[in-house]
Amino acid sequence: MNKKNGLVLVVMLLTAVMASAFASAATIPLDIDWVKVDGDTFESGDTIEFERGEDLDLRVRVTATADIEDVEIEAYISGYRYAEYERDMVSDYERIGDLRMDSSDTVSLSLEIPTKIKTEDAKLRIRVSNKNDESQEYTYQLDIVGIADENAIVIKDFTVSPSTVVEAGRPLSFKVKVKNLGDNDLDDVSVKVSIPELGITDDEYLDEIEANEAETFEELLLRIPQCAAAGTYTVTANVEFDEYEETSESMTITVLESGACEVNAPKVTTDKTVVTVPETQEVVLGTTGGVYPVMISNLGSTAKTYTLTASGVSAWGTVRFDPGAVVVVQPESVKTVYMYVAASEDAQAGAQVFKLAIEGDDDEKQVVLTANVQEGEDAASYDSLRRGLEIGLIVLVVILIILGLIIGFNKLRSDKGDDDDESQTYY
Repeated sequence: MNKKNGLVLVVMLLTAVMASAFASAATIPLDIDWVKVDGDTFESGDTIEFERGEDLDLRVRVTATADIEDVEIEAYISGYRYAEYERDMVSDYERIGDLRMDSSDTVSLSLEIPTKIKTEDAKLRIRVSNKNDESQEYTYQLDIVGIADENAIVIKDFTVSPSTVVEAGRPLSFKVKVKNLGDNDLDDVSVKVSIPELGITDDEYLDEIEANEAETFEELLLRIPQCAAAGTYTVTANVEFDEYEETSESMTITVLESGACEVNAPKVTTDKTVVTVPETQEVVLGTTGGVYPVMISNLGSTAKTYTLTASGVSAWGTVRFDPGAVVVVQPESVKTVYMYVAASEDAQAGAQVFKLAIEGDDDEKQVVLTANVQEGEDAASYDSLRRGLEIGLIVLVVILIILGLIIGFNKLRSDKGDDDDESQTYY
């Protein structure tokens, strides 16, 4: 073989190698016809706006420009900090398989915008590939914004301590962590934890929670009633915010029977309400009247609403209740309502009898009370006597002071005279 033929052979071998290399690195013969996001068609490079937590539903149609094998399509959001732990949320994959030239196929892919992702620009990437060819990638701009105000507050954690199993009569401590996933600060945030079946609740308030910030409410305490029936109960955490919006989360706890409570005792009976009130009070004409502290004890296992009414007073006086005539008393708790009774100007002095009724959800207590109405002059005479005694006491004190001063001056003068006599004798 001469040198010329050898050179030709080397060139041919190099050409074959390069052709093989270019062939192996050829771009996949596949076109993306369109991409639809939630039904809307977008071109590569377009911007798509999404809220945190929103589902991102994709439909992708592809057409083969040559016979091709093992086609697959992947969609993913790149750059998410927690993608390693939430891969299923920010990526999806679909295998098409083989396609003949000019044939098409459509696939559906589902992603979710993470609630923990930052509210800033991100990229949605759609990649088509097969076994040997170079993949094609189509990029779309994502404009991620905060959740709308009406849904911005979410409950991140709802926990109970020390356990979800508790004996009746013992307390449970709850923590509720909330986060504002919106773009605006929100006011008037409150959390209420309750067990509706037992009629117990506790709440806590916060003036404001800033955008992208989290707050933990951890002073929420519920004491299980002593005689609560054993069983499973639902505990609800309800979060209210921005005046009219709310969200909630639930868990279950198991209550064990308490040995301190009589097993066969009915849950609600008339003797579960005890009313304590003084039978008689003095009511002086022309004054604000007398005060009857009405102590209502709810010994039952559920909260009860009581309505207070007084009858037999309108003919000679008036009645008002503070804080009101309707009160709610929690189980195994006591609440005091102050009943103010005042006599009218034309009321007759003497004992006036009237009736106080305390009506609960399923029982009623009635108490007969007496108001000793006294003439206003008695009070005025007493006030005059008191003022006279006070004035007399002041005058007496002044006289004693004056007497003390006179005695002091006389003693001082006497001591000075004695000193003069002694000096004369000395000389």
